[in-house]
Amino acid sequence: MTQELITQAINMFDSYDKWNAFIELSNSRSDIRKRYFEKLKLGLLKHFTDNYREQWQFAAILPEQYRWFIKDYGQESICLLWRTNDLVLWCNPQFFNATEARDLLNTPDFNSIFGCFDNIDTLSTPYLHHFCEERHRYNFDDLTSYSATNEENHDKLSWFAGNKTNEMIKQIADKINKFRTPEITEMFIDLNKRCKKP
Repeated sequence: MTQELITQAINMFDSYDKWNAFIELSNSRSDIRKRYFEKLKLGLLKHFTDNYREQWQFAAILPEQYRWFIKDYGQESICLLWRTNDLVLWCNPQFFNATEARDLLNTPDFNSIFGCFDNIDTLSTPYLHHFCEERHRYNFDDLTSYSATNEENHDKLSWFAGNKTNEMIKQIADKINKFRTPEITEMFIDLNKRCKKP
């Protein structure tokens, strides 16, 4: 914050009541952020229920975490994991062989799955069962690339989740639907079938 903005802020708080209201509001930041992301969650649940694809299911795992997965293999399968700052191709290694999945994904039979990502970024959590990651690059009007890689950006992104909800849902859906085509769906089914542990 520049000195000029700090001076303007100081001038805004010309009474104790205004200053106290600011402190209370600032202390409620986390609760406000949760409400914004709750609005996004409800919108995503409605969107992906209304735009159902036969082989796919969608689940809200946490308030800021979702999964799209082949319904016959469940939410622990090789699936798409959306978190506040990224979209990850992921599986639970207790139920699926992550090493075998990684090897198969690097073959011509399956590497088209990687092509559905707009960008492939360095894994933020370099676990064997995290196969590919794309950090979010949302665009809202003239404001671009609000990813939640730190607390400040998380707060900023939450505003868009609560106030530009439909735009955010559309951007998420456009990305997810690249994976829900018949061709890529068949690859997900085959990959899960081959890698499921007995």
